[in-house]
Amino acid sequence: MDALAVLLLMERLDDPQFERAAVRWISRFAVECGGVLLCELHAALKAVDALPAPDAIAMLGALLKRRGAARST
Repeated sequence: MDALAVLLLMERLDDPQFERAAVRWISRFAVECGGVLLCELHAALKAVDALPAPDAIAMLGALLKRRGAARST
């Protein structure tokens, strides 16, 4: 299971560790998806904060696809 799917599940289950996992996911996105721009990082942060909104999930998927991560981060 990829990290974004786990994060979404944690949010849906109201896992108390969600905040910590969200910060870690944002960090991994910034580091592991080479060449992330500041505007992309900002968009990812806003989207994670807006979960579980469908638009937020779509934004995160689009950002990963743009960076070639295919939802693996």
